[in-house]
Amino acid sequence: LHSHMLLYTQLVDSGQCLYGLGLLKNIIEAQPKLSLLSLASTGISMLQPPSVLMVLMARHKRCVFGQGFDGGNVSEMIGQYRSTMYLQVVITVCLYYLRSYYPRLPHLRLKDEHLNDNKEVQVVAIEVLVLVFTNLSSLVADSPRGLAPYVLDLLNKCKVQKCVLHCLLATVHAMRLPGNTMTNTKNRAVETKTFTQDLLDYNNKGGDGLCLASQETYLSSAMDLTLALIKLEDALAATKMDSFPREGTATTKTGTSSTHYQIGQTIPAQPMFLRVVSSALGQKHTRHLHSAWLHLFTSALPHMGTALPNNCMRLCSLLCVLLEEIPKYYTTKDTSQLKSIPPDYALTLISALTTIVHFCLLDPSQSPLTVAPSATSYVSPSQVASSTGSSASTSNLSSTVGGNSQSGTQAHGQIWFNLLHVFSSVNEVLEASLDTTGQDPLTCARRTLLSHLPRIVAALLSL
Repeated sequence: LHSHMLLYTQLVDSGQCLYGLGLLKNIIEAQPKLSLLSLASTGISMLQPPSVLMVLMARHKRCVFGQGFDGGNVSEMIGQYRSTMYLQVVITVCLYYLRSYYPRLPHLRLKDEHLNDNKEVQVVAIEVLVLVFTNLSSLVADSPRGLAPYVLDLLNKCKVQKCVLHCLLATVHAMRLPGNTMTNTKNRAVETKTFTQDLLDYNNKGGDGLCLASQETYLSSAMDLTLALIKLEDALAATKMDSFPREGTATTKTGTSSTHYQIGQTIPAQPMFLRVVSSALGQKHTRHLHSAWLHLFTSALPHMGTALPNNCMRLCSLLCVLLEEIPKYYTTKDTSQLKSIPPDYALTLISALTTIVHFCLLDPSQSPLTVAPSATSYVSPSQVASSTGSSASTSNLSSTVGGNSQSGTQAHGQIWFNLLHVFSSVNEVLEASLDTTGQDPLTCARRTLLSHLPRIVAALLSL
C-alpha cells in the first residue's frame, strides 16, 4: 500500500522547488505543443558538461532503491542516461516530488512550515504532470508516429500509472477515519498504526491537528492526474499500436490482490482503480468528495475499453446501496449523520447513475457520452444533465431498448433473468467479475446493465 513513498534524508529548499516547477508550468501553459515537443526531442547529453545531470539522475535512482546517494561507477551512470530526453527528467522529478515525505527524525528539526511547503510542492508537481499528459493526448494524435511509441515507453519506464494509483489508494486509506476520530488519541490507540501510517499522519498534521483541507487538495489534484492518464492511454490505444494492451481481458485474476498493480493493464482495467473508487465512496464522513469521485468515473467512461462492463456493474451496485441508505438518515432520531450529507448528495448520486445508464444503453448517436478513440471527446455530467431532459431520456431509453431487443423467446428469458436478479445479494455483485474477452465492451455493458435495471429502479423507488 505504501511501497511508493519516498523519504527525505535532509531539509529541502522548497522555495527553489516551487520556483522551478512554477516556471515549467508557465512555459507549458504558454506554448504546450512547442515546449513538449522540444522536451521530447532534446537529450540531456547535449548539456555542457553532459555528465552533471546524468550523474544526478543516476544517484537519485540509487537513493530510491536504498543504495545511498554517494558511490557507484560514474561511467556506468553516464551510459545509463545517455539517451534520456528532458521530458523523462521532468516526469521523473515530478513523480519523486509528489510521493516524498519527511520522516520524524530529531536532527531535521522540522517545523510546520516545512511540512506545509512540502504539501505545496506535491500539489504543484501534480499540476505540472496534468499539463504534460493532457497536452500529450492531443499531440499523440496529431504528431508523427514516432511520438506515440516514445510516450508509451516513457510511461512504462517511469511507472507513472503505478505511482499515481498508489498515491490515490494511500491517500484514501489515510482519510478512512473522521477528523475528530483521528485527533482523538483514545480512539486512535485502538488501531495499531504501522510506520508508514504514522509517517502520513505526521506529514498531514499541522499546528491545529489533521490538515484535511491539504489532503483534499492533494486528492483532488491526484484525481485530475488520473483522468489525464486515462485519456492519454486511450489516445495511445487509438494509434493501433500492437504493443499496447488494449484488447486484453479486463477481469481480475484469481488470487490477485486489489491493492497490487497489474502490469500490462490500463488504469480502468486495474483492480486498484475500482478499489480506490469504491473505498472512497464508502467513506461516509467524506461525502462532500463523492461528487469529485463520480466525476472522475463518469469522465472516464468513454475511455474504459474492455473494463467498461465490469466497472459499470460494480459502481451501479454501489450507487444503489448509497441511494438506499439516504432515507434511513432522515427516519431515525439520531441526526448526527446528516451533518456530513451535502444538500445535493442524492441528486449527485442520481446524476451519476443516470450518466452511466445513458452511456451504456443509448445509441452512440443519442448518448450524451460517446465512445471515441480521442481523449478529448468528454462531456461533463453537468452538460449531460442540462442537455438531456427527463422526458427525452425516457423516450430515448425506450426506443433504444426496443430497437436492440432480440426475438420473443430471448426477450422473455431476459425478463425472467431480470426478475430473479432483483433478489441477488449486493455483495455477490460487487465481488463478481465479468469476462469480456472477445466481446464488444459497450454491447456487454448494455446487457449487463439491463440485467441490473430492476435493482436500479428499486433503489430509486426507495427515495
